[in-house]
Amino acid sequence: MKRVILTTDFSENAHTAVEYGLQLFGSENVTYTILNTYKEPGTSTAAMVSIADYLYKESQTMLAQLKGELATSYPNHIIETLAKHGSLYPVLNAMSKNGLADYVVVGTRGASQVQNFFLGSNTMDVLKNVAIPTVIVPKDCQFNSIKNIALAVDFKPLENHEILSPMLDLARSQGAEVLAFHIQENGDDEMSKASPEVVALFNTCGDIPHNFENIKNENVAAGIGSYMNASNADLLAIVARKHNFLERLFQKSITKEVSLLASFPMLIVREK
Repeated sequence: MKRVILTTDFSENAHTAVEYGLQLFGSENVTYTILNTYKEPGTSTAAMVSIADYLYKESQTMLAQLKGELATSYPNHIIETLAKHGSLYPVLNAMSKNGLADYVVVGTRGASQVQNFFLGSNTMDVLKNVAIPTVIVPKDCQFNSIKNIALAVDFKPLENHEILSPMLDLARSQGAEVLAFHIQENGDDEMSKASPEVVALFNTCGDIPHNFENIKNENVAAGIGSYMNASNADLLAIVARKHNFLERLFQKSITKEVSLLASFPMLIVREK
């Protein structure tokens, strides 16, 4: 039984992400937990206790209302709710440690507010600090059947291909093809279907349909965006690890490149 955490702050964007997650993972062998975390503002100890109690009750009330609304559209889904004090990523890490989280789904604020989309947001905190496979759902993104999953591959071989299992499980359940691709930034990092890293990836895919393309582009984000549009891929999968292009994008103070990716739903898996 998979455990999928759907995070919410009760905003419209979070609601979009919740519904996307419910449709992506379906109703079979899945338990969903709609999670809302809350923190009281800094104040005196006595006042903090009172505010924390109020915030907890308010969170529970709003979660119950949301669950009731979703039950109408998703009657076959097992949906639980959880109101938890604290920051989002420590709560998620604790749930993962206790075997209560196999995937987490988070929403974004979209390309129009791309600075907040990564820097200083719950989404950024999750990506930097949480090892759980993370589905990022852009603002106004509606779920369509997943026919193609585009997997961005860099030149460094994976230490363990098991980290791709969450992506492969999704591909198998959706009947989707894995479209692996590499953005060649210069003349020294060209890859092909015969590259050892690609051969190992294809072996990991097994009977799941798969393909590979090498794309030349000096700008990784632009290259990914162009490939996503050209391939009509429904989901972008990226492996997050130290010193790869994803980390470089996160660290940029100029967010123009990041905005090129903000319109695509993404699955982020982290190399352990």
